[in-house]
Amino acid sequence: MARGVNTFGNLGIGILTSPTSYLVRTMFSLTGPRQSFDSIANSHLAGEVNGRVNTRPGAAPLGTESQGEARLGLQIRASGLRFDFAGIKGLTSFSPRSGITVGVTSILLRSSHPRNNGTRP
Repeated sequence: MARGVNTFGNLGIGILTSPTSYLVRTMFSLTGPRQSFDSIANSHLAGEVNGRVNTRPGAAPLGTESQGEARLGLQIRASGLRFDFAGIKGLTSFSPRSGITVGVTSILLRSSHPRNNGTRP
């Protein structure tokens, strides 16, 4: 049974220079909702959608097209480390079709916030 759910996201604006055209810049809307569920002890099931949307009318310059991806993965905490494993699915014709990602994060400092009791970063 899930003990907790975390929902958060990001929203921003980015400006990229076209890699093939001198002095051509494109503005983007950057978005990304994410949700994480506490599952079994010391692990989280997490999913997110992230991407960029070209705001320029018409076709985007080469290298600045809209791109997006969805990830579904598992985070496991053990021995002061956090191990991340996820599958990736591209959402646009310019995104990679699929992939995997693996990562390890070292937890150096623990919060002294009373809600954490020093057990969670």
